[in-house]
Amino acid sequence: MRWRFSSGRSIRDIVGGLARAERGFTLVELLIYSVLLILVAAIGGSLIFGSTSTTKLVRSVTDATTLGQEITKSVQRGVRNAAAIKTPYAPSLADVGIAGTQLLVIETTTGGTVSATKCQAWFYVPSHGGQLFTRTVSAGAVVPLPNVAYIAALSATAVATAPSGWQSWGEGINGSGAVPFSRSGNQIGISLSVAAGASKPVKIASSALNRQPTLGATSSCF
Repeated sequence: MRWRFSSGRSIRDIVGGLARAERGFTLVELLIYSVLLILVAAIGGSLIFGSTSTTKLVRSVTDATTLGQEITKSVQRGVRNAAAIKTPYAPSLADVGIAGTQLLVIETTTGGTVSATKCQAWFYVPSHGGQLFTRTVSAGAVVPLPNVAYIAALSATAVATAPSGWQSWGEGINGSGAVPFSRSGNQIGISLSVAAGASKPVKIASSALNRQPTLGATSSCF
């Protein structure tokens, strides 16, 4: 008599299946499983790598955009409250040590409980990937021109430090055109190109308008 279970399988079938299970996998089966495992790992790794790369690119663009906006806001605040503006100009090679620089100087009034007049300057240097420096001095003192010839001599991996008395906005900052600043009447145009790592540079175009009925052309600041 052969005993059969309700599923229709005999004891012999069950015992045979258990014996095959105890024997483990064949070499061909192991090879197939290994290939499948490698494929799954490769796909998973590529997805993780792609996600990480995308996150880095997004962060670089965000940081560059934020920097450009902060620079723009600083110029807008200064120009909006300016009592006098010197038209952006290119200092001579003999004065600053590098050709193609640009300087914007204004005499502006600070807000607050007690207003005060101060001199503000933004100094663009095209060397070493593009630099932008800023300086604020008390009214009555001309903003001195720094010699930045040392920047042109820096190696590609070196960090460009700001000239004495100046602060750096960072590297990789250039004008979208030839230079970052322009002037039309009481308005200063701002055209920036900010490096964003492996992504394309972020371009920012804006302007700062002074609404004073009379804007000085001369000042103790310049």
